[in-house]
This record gives sequence, structure tokens and C-alpha cells, in this order.
Amino acid sequence: SRDAILDGLRAQPGLNHIRMLRLDEQPFNVRRRPWLMSFELGDRLLKTPLPRPLPRDLPMAYKGSWWHVITREFCEWLVDAPETGRYLDFFRHVQAPDELIFQNLIMASPYKGRLADDYRHLVAWSGTGGSPDVFTMAQWHELESSRQWFVRKVDETVDREVLERLAARIGAAVPVMETVAA
Repeated sequence: SRDAILDGLRAQPGLNHIRMLRLDEQPFNVRRRPWLMSFELGDRLLKTPLPRPLPRDLPMAYKGSWWHVITREFCEWLVDAPETGRYLDFFRHVQAPDELIFQNLIMASPYKGRLADDYRHLVAWSGTGGSPDVFTMAQWHELESSRQWFVRKVDETVDREVLERLAARIGAAVPVMETVAA
């Protein structure tokens, strides 16, 4: 619930909840992403084998999830820091830059010592495919007993009851799926 999230933030004031994984411990196909050029072509990503050197002033040691809970202070630093522009310029042609930028920016910031131990998202990976698993009622006990603030991934077309129970748990209306006219 909102109150549980606020209580958790008050219990750890000033901490940034960002998933931090060492890039050098990742599989080769993930580890090499910053060194290979990628381009958007229409609505597709064109991955190339073209290598490029990393700028010396841009440490590139971490990756993680795009989903974060970050402090206002870190956000304010991001807006004004010259490092932000340099990382944005470099990541413009990198596959999955959203999984690299915040992790490396926080480690280049004065807030690198203000990381929480947990990024507060419940995500299940089966190891197949490039996307997390969708939670179903088969995992309801895990969802219900989790101390995490957010869950990814829930899909009403796969198991609407999960969405209904989560909404009831926090006292919210169940989101209605919009249909697109043909």
C-alpha cells in the first residue's frame, strides 16, 4: 500500500533503491552491449557488430533494472550534473541503455554511498526469453507474502484475478483494459 511504501522510505531516508549488477559478471551478450553500436530504424532496433571504445571519463561497470525508487536529491543532481549529458550522449546508440544509465550515473555521483540493499521490485525470471515472467495465481502466496513495494509483471489477459486481488489489497479500483477500435 501507499502507507507501507512511505513507511519504508521513512525507515531508510535518503537511500536510492536501484538494482545494481556488476557488468563484468553478466553473460557475454549483455556485457558487450556498451561497446557495440545500435541504431533505431523505424520501429526496430538495428544491432551492429561495430565496436567503439568507451570514453575514459565514463565508468561503465554496472547494469540492472529500469525500475527504481530514487531520491529527490539524486534526481536534482541528475538534472544539473555534466555527467548526465555525457552518459546520455554515449548511450544514444547502445542496446538497452535504460538498463545501464542509472546504475552508472549513481556510481559517478556523490550518492554512490546512498544505495539501499533492495530495489523493492518483485520480478520473476525463468531464464527463457528477454522478458520477466507474468505472475499468475499459482504464485499468489509469493506475491502476498512479499515485502516488495512493486510487482512486475501482471497481465490481465493471462490471469485477471491476480490484478483484482492486488487492487483489492491496496484499496484501488481494478484497471480496465482499453480496447482499440479496428
